[in-house]
Amino acid sequence: MTAGQAPLESSRIFNNGGHMLRTQHELLQLTIISFLIMFACCTQSSQKKEPISETHMQVPEKLWYFEMDSVQIENLFGSLKAVSLGDTASHVIAILGPPTSDQVSTRKENNEFLNRTVDYYVRRRDKELVNLNDQILTLVFDVTNRLIKIESNVPGHILDVGPL
Repeated sequence: MTAGQAPLESSRIFNNGGHMLRTQHELLQLTIISFLIMFACCTQSSQKKEPISETHMQVPEKLWYFEMDSVQIENLFGSLKAVSLGDTASHVIAILGPPTSDQVSTRKENNEFLNRTVDYYVRRRDKELVNLNDQILTLVFDVTNRLIKIESNVPGHILDVGPL
């Protein structure tokens, strides 16, 4: 053994996946690389992230599946002024025009009629899925087919009229 070599026992310090580290120099290099990787990971995770603002949460305009123009919106809500609680569904639909959706709700146990819901979509995000960003005028009719509730989440036309 020469003066620059370590004894055989100390030169095979660790078994690294089946490969023996032959020198203390290799062990030092591995330690430094491990430290640099840990440091890089820690500094990335500790960087301050910018809080999400309301502008980041808004749906981009071009992503709407369907959207009424401003004239159609004003016509819909202008016509709604001629509608009153207690009006029949046929009368309301004659005034407002055909709805986007018309659904009957029943009890699961006995199929008993609960209500009828008529929706007029002003903005719809997806063709098939309901989305929290959809803007809808909703009319609810009771078992006698009379209007009992009017709801709207359309900006500038927010409504919640009726007992439900």
